[in-house]
Amino acid sequence: MTLFSEPENDDYPELCTRPFGKSLTLPEPFAHGLETSDFL
Repeated sequence: MTLFSEPENDDYPELCTRPFGKSLTLPEPFAHGLETSDFL
């Protein structure tokens, strides 16, 4: 799973990659963990 964030012009300079089943932390304004095991 890949989260692209901090959009800037035509790019997303920040990205975070985690394997499915691992928690992925969402940036502000959400700022909580997204449990990716629910997607399996």
